[in-house]
Amino acid sequence: MKKNIQIILMMFAILFTGCNRNSNADSGNSTPDNTNTNSNNNSYNQPQTKTPQELKAELLTQELNKPLDYLEVDNGTLEPQTKKVKNGGLFNGYKYYPDGAIVEGNITNKATIARFKDVVVKISYYTQTNTFLDEKPYVIYEYYEPNRTKHFSIRVDVLPEQCKTFHLEITDAKPAN
Repeated sequence: MKKNIQIILMMFAILFTGCNRNSNADSGNSTPDNTNTNSNNNSYNQPQTKTPQELKAELLTQELNKPLDYLEVDNGTLEPQTKKVKNGGLFNGYKYYPDGAIVEGNITNKATIARFKDVVVKISYYTQTNTFLDEKPYVIYEYYEPNRTKHFSIRVDVLPEQCKTFHLEITDAKPAN
């Protein structure tokens, strides 16, 4: 029992000696290798708390740096368009030719604070057997507010022949804040 008390007292002595050594460093004393150790940084002792403004700024920076993580597009619809090139007569019907398509969908901004603009949507076209035909990017010049969904419509001038399915993907966006 007496031995345990001696060991505990010895530990306290070492602990207090270590604390005394740190207080000498705080007062500007040099360490043996002549480098001045100023231990005012006690971040390992106490967790640093951030103000709400700092947290908000950090979140905004994080969201603005990775817009593709926060923007989503649904697959939307593709409606082929035709134009009348010849009127019908008594024995002939009207004649129509393909005239591109209208692609519609919704873009959702899932960011908490960040606004985005000028979203680039890539449309990929596929055949009935899912063979890739073509792809083309389109810029949608709109603002996308945080936690909001916005409808878009794109006029595609030339729809690839044999196109049966398509896929929409967001490839880029610019921060608007």
